[in-house]
Amino acid sequence: MDGKQQELARFPIGSTETEEWNWALRLEIGADMTQLCQRDCGETPPALAHLYDSHPLHAFYTDAAGKAIWRLYGVAVRDDGTPLGHTCRAMLLGNNKAVGGVPLGELVRCERWSAEQLAFLRSGMVPDAGIFLDPLGFALLAE
Repeated sequence: MDGKQQELARFPIGSTETEEWNWALRLEIGADMTQLCQRDCGETPPALAHLYDSHPLHAFYTDAAGKAIWRLYGVAVRDDGTPLGHTCRAMLLGNNKAVGGVPLGELVRCERWSAEQLAFLRSGMVPDAGIFLDPLGFALLAE
């Protein structure tokens, strides 16, 4: 079993045991998964491939104010050419899943959640918090 397989066996996707993860390895696995989605989930049109490159699925996204907690699980382009994200937003007692509902220009990529965002995610009030804590959590949103 290689290092990636060991990491996933020890901490399955959506795990909330963030202190013990190999963060860099989970990001590497996430990048691999994004590429697999592009390559193996049907033929990705060039316009969408570019959007996946600029908005990788394993990344974390917030808003301009740094308050929102979003995960991206796909991209689309509206008829008028506006690039959109299939997103899930962490909310109190429920999460808001939107298919093609958030313009990608509103998503601000962040390397890690702020202390305030982490406290909210770990409060026990966000269902399925592992979706947002784990760089691989986006995989739990795919249907």
